[in-house]
Amino acid sequence: MADAIVPQGMLTFKFLLLHLLDIVVRMEYDKPTLKDLKDGPPLVCPICERPNYFPSDHHMVPKSRGGKTTETICEDCHKAIHAHFTNKELEETYHTPEALLSHEGFAKQIKFLSKQDPGGRTKTKKNKDRLARE
Repeated sequence: MADAIVPQGMLTFKFLLLHLLDIVVRMEYDKPTLKDLKDGPPLVCPICERPNYFPSDHHMVPKSRGGKTTETICEDCHKAIHAHFTNKELEETYHTPEALLSHEGFAKQIKFLSKQDPGGRTKTKKNKDRLARE
């Protein structure tokens, strides 16, 4: 069994320890990383539901406001989030994908994005309402 996992001549304590640590880390943190996404087939963006060819980690609560959890979304949705919402709004109200989609203007932009080619990229300008709130 060990011969199938370990290359011949590599059965050392250090190798086994590193292999076990790798298994434990993967068990504790099963959420895919950006590296995993780039190596494998594209996952679906939880916001626009397109194949995620350009993954981006979005802090659901901004780091500047103490947020630690991230969601891997497509780059277009990430730009749209920051074009529509201030960090204060993201912290207080819009810190889940469902809450983001409940905003009428943002949902309208996501509806547009969901019809676009997932391999391309769209330009996003800051929303005029957001500029007024800053």
